[in-house]
Amino acid sequence: MSNDRLVAEVVFDRAIVGGSDRETLDAAADVLFASAPAWAAGAVAWSPHARERRAMGGSPAALPRLVEERTRWATGDRHTGSVELRGATSELNVVVSVNSSPLAAVGGRLLMPNGISVTALRKKVAGIPQAEWMRALLHDLCEELDPAWGALYSQSEYRAKVMADGPSLRAVGRDFARFLPGLFAVNYFGPRYVDLIGQERIERLGAAVSRRAGNGWLVDVIADPSEWDSEPAIARSAAVMERIGPEFFFLKRERERPARAPDWGG
Repeated sequence: MSNDRLVAEVVFDRAIVGGSDRETLDAAADVLFASAPAWAAGAVAWSPHARERRAMGGSPAALPRLVEERTRWATGDRHTGSVELRGATSELNVVVSVNSSPLAAVGGRLLMPNGISVTALRKKVAGIPQAEWMRALLHDLCEELDPAWGALYSQSEYRAKVMADGPSLRAVGRDFARFLPGLFAVNYFGPRYVDLIGQERIERLGAAVSRRAGNGWLVDVIADPSEWDSEPAIARSAAVMERIGPEFFFLKRERERPARAPDWGG
């Protein structure tokens, strides 16, 4: 797809705003500023709830404060919502989503609303081909931020594997209380998922596929994320999923089958 874009996403099983875990946003800003310095030099924070943009002043230290300001409820210290970061260059779009209740069910589903999503808008980011740069970014985010889960995927792969078919825009595969949204080009499994799947099973995938990152594991499935729907990539993805265990993932063609997820209340 000519307009297909790559997305790196991490989600958390904890609140990352409101003083609960401000270090996560500090670390996220450090990673983004170090990875894309030209973009970060003129980064501004924008929110649909606030008309004006707030400049970060070239300082990663401003991110936690700006997110807290943009998402605080009118009363009390609860936070919910998202903040979009736009940079001096048009290489990236970054969205930070937060919620003071990180494991609350929404519409009967566990969505894990605390997360960071980075979309590459150009073929190169910081002078590096976008797939290579995004792989390195996902590694650094997982290494430094300790998320529950993360992935690198193209928008078309996510639509095909997670979104409802037809005119609906519902993410039918998004319910962490039941399963992971899917197995994507690159995947990160945090400690709870490593315990659930079994570290030995992940290690047996081999060094060319799996490697440690922070407190979890990165599993690299497809060399070129934009080729996720090619016959070799589909076959490889199916083989890796079988070795990990298909019961941990949402599969659109088998939506009613039993699935396994961590005990998030434990």
